[in-house]
This record gives sequence, C-alpha cells and structure tokens, in this order.
Amino acid sequence: RAAAKPQGIRSGRSLAEARTAADRLAHRDGLRLLDPAGPAAIAGSATLALDCLGHWPELDGMLAPACSGALCAGLALGLRGAGSAARLCAASLKAAPALRRTLEGAAPVAIPPEAEAPWPLRAMPTPEAPAAFHLLSRGMNAFTDVSAAEYGAAQAVLAAPDPDAPPPAPGTALALAALLHRDPALFGSKVVLVASGG
Repeated sequence: RAAAKPQGIRSGRSLAEARTAADRLAHRDGLRLLDPAGPAAIAGSATLALDCLGHWPELDGMLAPACSGALCAGLALGLRGAGSAARLCAASLKAAPALRRTLEGAAPVAIPPEAEAPWPLRAMPTPEAPAAFHLLSRGMNAFTDVSAAEYGAAQAVLAAPDPDAPPPAPGTALALAALLHRDPALFGSKVVLVASGG
C-alpha cells in the first residue's frame, strides 16, 4: 500500500501527554508506535552516521541536539563502530542540560519544572536504556550549552517564509545555535549538523 503522507500533530503541553496521544492514534489506526528513545531509534541514528561517513570519509565532527540521548547514542554507535575519530558534540539549553548531568552523575536527572525550556527539549534520558548510556559514555566528545538568546536567534534563521510549512524540529535550532555561536574548533572544519530532535 502507498505510504501515508507525513503529518504533524500537536497534542498536550508535555512529552508525556504527547506520547499518550500518540499511543491512542496508533491504536486507533492500527499503526506501530516506535519509541523515540528505543533500540530501533538508536539503530536508525547509527545508519545516519554511517551514511554521512559514506559521503564524507574525512568528516571532522557531528553536532546534534542532546534531548533524550537516543539520537546521540545512535550517532556514537555509528561513528565508533565504523572506527571514525570524528568528534561528536551534543547541544542543550543552559536551562535544560539533562543529558550531560545524567552522564556526569551516572543516573537520570530531571529538568526542574520552573526551568525556561520548551517542553520538547526537556526530554529526560530514559533509565531503562543502559545501552544508550554505555554508547554515550564511550562515544561522546563534548557537550555545549546554548543560551535562550542564542536559541531564539537560531529559530529566527530557520523561520520558514511559508506560514503553512511545518516548523523545524526544536532540536534543529538548538544544534544550529551551537554551530553559529561556538568556536569551530569544537566541531572541526567538516561538520554535519543533525537537523532533528524534540
């Protein structure tokens, strides 16, 4: 059967509410819901890293939003599994550095409710994902925290001229902000920005 046209559906004010709504839709339409932090998502991100290395074998770095850690874990799996020395850097909001703090403390860290951060960027690393922690602890090179002002400037750069066009994923602006406002030495001269997350 023909693939369904992708569509964006906004639901709820938190990640938990959005996932509950996604569960209902999947059940109603007979679809399989993939866990965005599960093994399939991690494996999919690994193929992204391998694809990038296939195009640019001399890749210096990859820059991705931190979010729940599944994206970065997959990138780490792909890069290190291929024997690449490319640097892997994750960007997060200064108000929501959950992934970095989780790896530093070796236990999941929640974002305080009062933190000023869009809810898609509050994703907390899942404690049920030891494989992700293992990959991140051995495959990450650096974290960088983005200010609210830097994040807003990157959102302005990404603003679509077509009001009907879907907005970019929140994590895209996060990674772009880091690329625009950080010393290029952090990533290297040949760097892939992963436009995803959140």
